[in-house]
Amino acid sequence: MKNRRRLSQLLLFLILVPSLSGLGSAADSRGSFQLNWENDLLVGTDHSFTNGMKLTWVTPLNLVRTKGNRGNGASADLRQGVLFSIGQNIYTPQNIRSTALIVDDRPYAGMLFGELGIIRRTAHRMDLLSILAGVVGPLSQAEHFQKFIHTVTDSLYPMGWDHQLSTEFVFQLFWEQERKLGLTSERSGAGLELLPQYGLGVGNLYLYVHGGIQLRLGWNLPDDFGYPPFRPGGDSFGSDGRIWSDSAASTFGFFIFGGIDSQYVVRNMFLDGNLWTESHSVEKNVFVWNAVAGAGISFKGFQLQAAYAYWTKKFILEESNHLYGTIQLGFSF
Repeated sequence: MKNRRRLSQLLLFLILVPSLSGLGSAADSRGSFQLNWENDLLVGTDHSFTNGMKLTWVTPLNLVRTKGNRGNGASADLRQGVLFSIGQNIYTPQNIRSTALIVDDRPYAGMLFGELGIIRRTAHRMDLLSILAGVVGPLSQAEHFQKFIHTVTDSLYPMGWDHQLSTEFVFQLFWEQERKLGLTSERSGAGLELLPQYGLGVGNLYLYVHGGIQLRLGWNLPDDFGYPPFRPGGDSFGSDGRIWSDSAASTFGFFIFGGIDSQYVVRNMFLDGNLWTESHSVEKNVFVWNAVAGAGISFKGFQLQAAYAYWTKKFILEESNHLYGTIQLGFSF
């Protein structure tokens, strides 16, 4: 009886959560798909956080309630939507030709995951609360995917996956808040913005807090909160919180951006190893920094951003800082 009740509650939750975005008045924005890809191939290396892919669907950010306008004329209306993501991350040591355990380098690891979140935003603030569930280890299929790609592209064949982290299911809670400080009075035409970003993560995958800021300059800046911040594993959040409105769909815009972020990391499974079983691990740096710099364009419900991400050393014996490329493609429907 208890199991039936729990199942009924779960089904009710799954039915109701997508409808949260439709509270209040009818939609005046469109939903979107966003594809994130991070890969060090874009900078000519093949180690550490070597590949990340994430597909995100964001429901229309519908009006929840009206608060009127602020003194500066910007809308304070509260909007809400739901985020769904699926993705995979891959991590390897620097020497992928060795079949032996490399004790002074990071473990082989992969993660396959899904994520459900709620986005709430006004013109100047966005909050994201999400739950990630996934699996680390052989079930993530990271080994097979990397070997397949390296075979197809005739790249160095990875030989050390026998030493990857053991299978472990991961559950993670993320909270993120991002703000927008417009340094120009109008969104159309030339624009300059400061975008503070901060948040935390709690779970058996990560335990951390972070804070940073981005600067963005361009023409007809998009109605979002900049490039999504990075998690300790190197992948970025899936959504930029943009309102994809019909009225702005035909507006062409372009921009450049740069930012820095600091993290205090208590736990990072991809360095600390499995929580419940013995596995290879390395001694991590608890304070790490990352920087991002890139450019983007938007037109007719389409947005493309490309950037370089730079990280300080994540563990004590890491030979050098890490650089990789990152691309985000979004389109409305």
